Amino acid sequence: MTETEVKPTEPVQEGQAKQPQNNQKQQKGQQKQQKEQKEQGQQNQQKGQQKQQKEQGQQNQQKGQQKQQNQKDQNKKQQKQQNPDQQQKQKPQNQKQQQNSKQANQQQGKASDSQPKEAEIVVQKDKTAIEQLFPHIPCVAPISSQEILSIAEKANPNMQVHPSFIKFILTTCYDLTIDENEKCRKFLKTISEMVDDLPVEPRINQSILDIIKFSMKILTQIRVTTPGISNCVRFIKSQLTLLSIQDGAKKFKEDLLDVIEAFSAERIDESANKLSKIIGENISNDDIILTYGYSPIIFNAFKTARELQKSFKVIILDNSPISKSRSMIEEVDGLDVRYVLVSGVSYIMPEVKKVWIEPCGILSNNAALTTAGTAMISMVAHDFNIPVVFVCPCYRFVPDVRVDSLSKNERVDSKLVKSFNQEKVEGVEFFSLCYDITPAEFVNTVIYEIGNNPVNSISTNMVFIQDQYVLSYRK
Repeated sequence: MTETEVKPTEPVQEGQAKQPQNNQKQQKGQQKQQKEQKEQGQQNQQKGQQKQQKEQGQQNQQKGQQKQQNQKDQNKKQQKQQNPDQQQKQKPQNQKQQQNSKQANQQQGKASDSQPKEAEIVVQKDKTAIEQLFPHIPCVAPISSQEILSIAEKANPNMQVHPSFIKFILTTCYDLTIDENEKCRKFLKTISEMVDDLPVEPRINQSILDIIKFSMKILTQIRVTTPGISNCVRFIKSQLTLLSIQDGAKKFKEDLLDVIEAFSAERIDESANKLSKIIGENISNDDIILTYGYSPIIFNAFKTARELQKSFKVIILDNSPISKSRSMIEEVDGLDVRYVLVSGVSYIMPEVKKVWIEPCGILSNNAALTTAGTAMISMVAHDFNIPVVFVCPCYRFVPDVRVDSLSKNERVDSKLVKSFNQEKVEGVEFFSLCYDITPAEFVNTVIYEIGNNPVNSISTNMVFIQDQYVLSYRK
């Protein structure tokens, strides 16, 4: 009996121990469910509140729009009720205006039908057609001192233009027959006068630099800067850095004026005389030399050859309407000279033995900036196997590249041309470029004061000519 009583007591105790554990698990699961239900309920409440707020906002907007429309409708009704008589008066006035406009249009149509078609074509043509085709090419037109002052005021209202600079613009910038050397000589003289009138101050070098920049701003708006003037400006700027200001502003100004004067005398005047002697000595008897444009260097070379008792002939080509070469014929005395227009160059070229031309400048791509028409003459001479020689001083060798004559050029206004009467010609515009680009393949040799080189080697010597000979010049 004892065994039977002990055996059932053991399983009863195990079952009683397991029941509280299961109850704890159930309680935890219920707590989790309650928490999740609470969170879901809170989220649902928040979403509901947001929806209600949106609906209320939309309703308020609709009510506001309806109120505005109602106010507008009320205002319109009030205006109609207050001014019925004015509206009735305006209707006949508008009808009269419409009738008058219709009658005017009918009269214009009848007048246009009565005119011939040719008159319509002339009226449609605008004088600014060239400006529309070539807007980047400025026009060389007469200018007054007041216009120069207005340009200067736009460039820098805090600075005043020197009277000598205004005189330089009025006397040289619109003289189409002036020589490049003469223009650069006058430019350097003008800069010297401007520097001389400056007050002595500690920072005089900066004042001189500001004046040069201000003057070049004005000049570039009036005309395209030539190679000679651009190199003169580079030279003056280089001297401002090379000269010492430690000895005083007065000494600095005096040294700069001396250097500018020496540069004008040696690099322009002496170089031109030296080139004239070199060319004059190279002229042989029975030579027939063709030249184009006005060149004092070549003209003095003819004089030196005449003094050496050499017999030769000169053919001077000219191009209307500017006619630069005409002044050379007037000064020539005792020479066998023929005057021919460019249109007849192909008929005269078989007689020619040499072609001498002075360009405006030599570019770093072995081309030359020349007077308009030089490229055509050089091309014709190249086809006839006649040597083409360019004569140019070193200070006109510029590190610039130009491919065609439309990149940096200017055209001549018909007011500056006396031989062209534009008033008799209707419906036609005058278009004449000042410069063109002569490629290196049409030129055999370039003569300058250091020596002579083929055109293909100019680009290799450009650095030496610029750095060692022109810009680093010292008195």
